[in-house]
Parts: sequence; C-alpha cells; structure tokens
Amino acid sequence: MNSLCLFELQRELSATGCDKLGCYIGQRSRLGVQVIILPGRIISPNTQLGPRVIVERNLPAGTYSLRQELIRTGD
Repeated sequence: MNSLCLFELQRELSATGCDKLGCYIGQRSRLGVQVIILPGRIISPNTQLGPRVIVERNLPAGTYSLRQELIRTGD
C-alpha cells in the first residue's frame, strides 16, 4: 500500500510526494547543537533554536526558542 505523507501549512493540506517525512526546516533558520526535531515537524523560515531544544510541534516564522537550565556546582 502506497501512502503519501501529508502536511498542513497555512490551514491547507498538501501532499509531500514522499512516503516518509523527516522534518522541514525553512530558509534562514538556525539550529543549535543537540536540537531534537520530532518527525513531521515544520520549522518555518527565520526561526532560531538554541542548544538542546526539543521541537514537539510546528513552529511559526520568526520563532526564537532557548532552553535554560540551572546547574548547582557546590556551596
């Protein structure tokens, strides 16, 4: 059975022409080290992701995401 992957962009459903889909990364987007992108996610143009961010949903254009973590190094 051949099934094509579909994606929704601006409330319109489109076929990718592929039977598998990793992710779509838009133009001028920047990804930090160790970024995890779940299958089928869309990262729109001009998006910036800091290190160790997990992308679980589609990101609109111009999004900036940074993960911060406090590490205790002693007293």
